[in-house]
Amino acid sequence: RVRYPRDPIRRSERQSLTLKCTAEYEEDACGNVWVSWCLTVPAKQCETLTDPDRYVIHINETINIGRRQQDAFITFNQLTLNDSGIYQCEAKCQRSKTSAMGHVINVTVT
Repeated sequence: RVRYPRDPIRRSERQSLTLKCTAEYEEDACGNVWVSWCLTVPAKQCETLTDPDRYVIHINETINIGRRQQDAFITFNQLTLNDSGIYQCEAKCQRSKTSAMGHVINVTVT
């Protein structure tokens, strides 16, 4: 299960922004989970974000008996107009190869 707030976000250029998504899963069914952020590009699938010059992604993990939770944060230190778009978080199970997508977050930079 992937969850995070769904409200549209408006920011000005040069402001910072951190988005957080939480993936919850059962360790026995999933094994490890890979959590990532992606940007929806017109006429394409959601493209995974991997540019360390534009943003920083970090993961915090909590382990409870049989269950794990990963919080995936993406931080834009200085937003540009090009950062406007539709963002989404995805979690993929290593063992079962299943995946879950969170709902979209619309970010507008002015």
